[in-house]
Amino acid sequence: MTEDDSRDKANQTLGAAVFNRRGDNGTEDDKTVADGQSSQQSVEESTTSVTGPAAEDTSPGNTPTEALSVPETDQPTPAEITHPEEGSAKDGAPATAATPAQPEGSEDQGGGWEEFASSSSAPSTTEETANIPVIPPAEAGQEAADEPPTDEGGSATKKRRKRWPWITAAAVLLVGAAYVGGAFYFADRVPKGTEIAGVQMGGLDRDAAAAKLKADVVDQVNQPVDVVVAGDGEGSGPTPVPEEEPTGSPESDTTDTPEGEATDAAAPGSARSPSIVLAADSDEAEAAAIAITPADYSLSVDENATIDSVVGFSLSPARMWAHVAGGTNVEPVYTYDEDQLADTVDSIAQQSNREPSNALLAFDGTEPVVTEAQIGLTLDKEAASDALTHDVLTAPTPITLTAEEAEPTITTEAANEALENIAKPLVDGNLTVAVNDDSTELTPEQLAAAASFEVNEDEGTLDLSIDGEELADVVSEALPDVLTPGKDARIEIENHSTPKIIESEDGYGIGADELAAEVKDSTQSDDRTVTVEPTKVPADFTTEDAKELGVKEVISEIKTPLTDDSVRTTNLQVGTAKITNTLVKPGDTFSLEAGLGPITADNGFVSSGVVANGFNSEAMGGGLSQLSTNTFNIGYLGGMKDVEHKPHSKYFDRYPMGREATLWEGTIDMKWENNTPYGVVIDTWVADGYVHSQLWSTKYWDVSTSTSDPYSYVQPTTKTNPAHDCVPSGAGGPGFTVTVSREVSHDGTVNEEDSGSYNWTYSPVDAVKCD
Repeated sequence: MTEDDSRDKANQTLGAAVFNRRGDNGTEDDKTVADGQSSQQSVEESTTSVTGPAAEDTSPGNTPTEALSVPETDQPTPAEITHPEEGSAKDGAPATAATPAQPEGSEDQGGGWEEFASSSSAPSTTEETANIPVIPPAEAGQEAADEPPTDEGGSATKKRRKRWPWITAAAVLLVGAAYVGGAFYFADRVPKGTEIAGVQMGGLDRDAAAAKLKADVVDQVNQPVDVVVAGDGEGSGPTPVPEEEPTGSPESDTTDTPEGEATDAAAPGSARSPSIVLAADSDEAEAAAIAITPADYSLSVDENATIDSVVGFSLSPARMWAHVAGGTNVEPVYTYDEDQLADTVDSIAQQSNREPSNALLAFDGTEPVVTEAQIGLTLDKEAASDALTHDVLTAPTPITLTAEEAEPTITTEAANEALENIAKPLVDGNLTVAVNDDSTELTPEQLAAAASFEVNEDEGTLDLSIDGEELADVVSEALPDVLTPGKDARIEIENHSTPKIIESEDGYGIGADELAAEVKDSTQSDDRTVTVEPTKVPADFTTEDAKELGVKEVISEIKTPLTDDSVRTTNLQVGTAKITNTLVKPGDTFSLEAGLGPITADNGFVSSGVVANGFNSEAMGGGLSQLSTNTFNIGYLGGMKDVEHKPHSKYFDRYPMGREATLWEGTIDMKWENNTPYGVVIDTWVADGYVHSQLWSTKYWDVSTSTSDPYSYVQPTTKTNPAHDCVPSGAGGPGFTVTVSREVSHDGTVNEEDSGSYNWTYSPVDAVKCD
């Protein structure tokens, strides 16, 4: 035997001793164990061959094995593989092969295993043990790969290698058959724990699940659902408040049910109560929820398509796992009417959309108050449509719909800054206004009343605005010796024949703009005194203004006779004195009631005869209807626009038939408007048993009037007057109707607006008896 053959034989024998175990290699292993003593002798011979001097190989690439010891390598030795806790050398001690352990469950037949272990792994001397070569696994594997297979110790391994593919295949077929069988078994069942549109479906067969889903969804879509609209958070405005976690048992929404049963954890179909939620931050008012009903846009669930998505034969591992471990929420297949859905979304948008509103700053008395800004909202209709068709039956209420936010120009922060830096300093005590050598003080109340805050679009700020005219009037009233108002020009009719202009007079005042600027500057200064210089101030209505009005001639006039009631005549004298020389500028309206002022005894009027409720009576200012008739006629005949007038209920022959007017303070007035480019002046007086009235101006309108003959007569009857001041009287004239017409033109062009006709019906003068 050559040295190489001796070394190979020794290696094979050592490997068999270390790795082969009883029962692994059939009868050949039994033989090896029974012949343990022979094995020990073979090992000793092989060891001697390997370690002796003759084993030295001087061929190229080989090194002598005379001093062969445990290789210094990171790879484990065969002994270490068998008993890793015993197989490594410690602190330079010689490595020894570990004793193989007896396989678990094997029996010791005649001490074969123990004899084999002792003979194959326990050399007789320490020197022999130290000289046993330990082959690294890599080298051993390489040599084994290079050697052809032999019958010795290898037939059992071959048989084992031939059996395991069949075993594996059989196991795969068995598992596959069970898997397919399970798929067939579960094909018509909904996976347990499955929830669709808030309805528990676990364990139901296809038909039962479809029927239950349809019934519960029909009930749900007819229940109102609350939605709220909240900003998308892109602006700096309100932030939606997160919903509170639901109280109660967390298992209540995911309760598994036995097969063939379904328990609704969330009571599907129950009404969802309307609620209020915060759609903004805590500083803003709560926003009321908007109630919608899914049935309004024909929302429904295609129960067949929905159930088909979770039942039917399937080899999908996910489907099988759902049957074993429990299903999850399944998105239903929804159907709806697109036009009706669009109408519903539009309705929500109309109720929720809003323009951004600026923060405001104003004075409440002397206290500056900020009204907070509000973010603008525009409903995201596409997202809302998606939510109303996919979330409306499953999401907790109220359902939040997203809206795009729009920032206001003036934020709450900007308003608060103006409050601190401008408003508060403005009313921080009295402000002294010095005019020449005199002065007066503006109180915080007066300053606040004249102040306002305007939006500066470019800067995004609130700027202080001061009403200088208002403050200038306050200062002028406080300093009458220094600041005197101008006197307006007047136009008077002298001797009822000649218009005369009373010239205007300038006054002294302070500039409103200058005073306003000084007041605004004071808010940024600790000095609470401002100084303004008085200047000449022209009258509001100057002499030149009066001349331009062209009052030069009488354009209409009338006179009506007085009665023999002297008290009544007193009222007419007082009334004509109050309105004579009244100037009505172009575009202005003359009101007799306003011109007379309060019809009271303090204002010079007395009580006299009137017609009240169809009966003769007495009241303060009786007889002023005659002045109302005169002033109506000069306006009507002068072409003025008829604004308001009402003839008497009974006809009085001292007035033009149908073309007259009554007056009752607070109820009936007489008004006309100056529709010419010239001023008009009223001149009226009482003289010679008549009330005279003229209208002075420059003639502008050509006016023609006509009154029809009376028609539709109604004869008087007898009526009873229950009033305490009743005066019985006999019957008078009949009632009748007349038509009054007027045409107004200028340079041949008819003024259609002010031309026309009206009818008036007088009541008969009934006989009166007292109750």
